[in-house]
This record gives sequence, structure tokens and C-alpha cells, in this order.
Amino acid sequence: MLGRAAKAQTYLGMCLSDRCDYERAQIALSTAIATFDSTRQRGWQGYAEAMLARAIERSGDPIGGAAMAETGLEHVRRGSWRAVLPWPMLVLANCALATGDRDSASIRYSEALTYAIEIGDPCYEALALRGLGLLSAPQNLDAAIRLLTDGLTCCRRYQDVYPWVRAVILADLVELQHGADARVLDEASELAALGPLPDLAERLATFRGRSTRSSQNPVPDQTPFQTAAT
Repeated sequence: MLGRAAKAQTYLGMCLSDRCDYERAQIALSTAIATFDSTRQRGWQGYAEAMLARAIERSGDPIGGAAMAETGLEHVRRGSWRAVLPWPMLVLANCALATGDRDSASIRYSEALTYAIEIGDPCYEALALRGLGLLSAPQNLDAAIRLLTDGLTCCRRYQDVYPWVRAVILADLVELQHGADARVLDEASELAALGPLPDLAERLATFRGRSTRSSQNPVPDQTPFQTAAT
């Protein structure tokens, strides 16, 4: 029972972080981590620690997030949970990118991409491609858009992929394309509103006035938003 409750707290913390409720997210995730630690579930402990690291980084502390993500990566490895190994790597990459350490970010994104492809996880693959695309954007915008588009294709591989991943990639594409693709903008805006994902909605608000699509014309291949991990 303790393990099930801790897993539920982990997913709750993830969803709260998606919604930018970082204080409550960190409480839920810290509670889960304490339970996993006491029951010696090292793989799950590392996964929850990587989720906590993500919440810390998203709340504006990439250095603190990186320290927690390193701990999470160690515990995932100790727990031999290969299926989630890319996740702490991706969080470490995001933290490195946030601090301007592009070399470390590139190494981590590439490492995560390799593992994600090996285990066939579309979410981790998409996030790794997204990270590499963001790294490419200042020098090669076309390459960045291609990488992000490839990440979006990964998200469409299955119906029940983690919707935040699709939403954040769409928001990145909107910004890189300056809102030129109305279909991308509409799909991103629908996901941001359904989440709700306030940080993405704020990013997209600048471009909403440029959309020429009617709200009566829905975006095809739309997956209903679910705040649950897959």
C-alpha cells in the first residue's frame, strides 16, 4: 500500500509541476521520495527525485535541480530501472541548458536520445529531440524546426503519450516560427488551455492574435489532454 500511495504522489507531483504549482508539487514528490527511500525502492525513488528535480528547475533553480537530478540518476541506475533511465538525463540536460552550459546539455540530450531509441520510448525520444533542437536554434533555425517536428512525430506514435511533451514542443515550434503556422498555434493553445498549462499559455498569448483559423475548425489528430504519465 505504501508503494502504491507513493507512486500516486509521484504522478500527482508531476501533474502539479505541469500546472506550475511548484510548491505543492515539491511537497508531493518529497513525500513520495521519503516512502521509496524507506522501502528501498531505489528505481522509483530515482524517478521521483528526477521529477522533483524538474519541478525545482522549472521553479527557477536549475543548479538545485541538477543536484537532485544527479541523485535521481544514481538511484535509477542502482535500481536497474532501464526504462526510465533517460528521464534524469533529460532533466540534467534541461538544467545545464538553463545555466548556459550548452556542451553538457548537448551530451546529456544525446545520451538520453540513444537510450530512448533503444527502449522505444516516444516521450523521452521526443524530449531529447526537442532539447537538441533548442540547442541548434541559434545557429541553424531550419535544423531546429526539423528536430522539433521529429519530436512531435514521436508524440503521435501512440495515442496516450504524456500530453505535456506534445504541448511544450508545439509551444517551442510556435516561437521558432513566430506563430506563422496557425495549425500548430491552435493545437498548442488548445492543449495549454485544457491542461491547464499556464506557462505555455503565457508564451502562446503573444501569437494568438495572428491566428486566422476559425475556432469552429478543430485541429485533426487531436488527443484529449490527460494529466497522467504513460
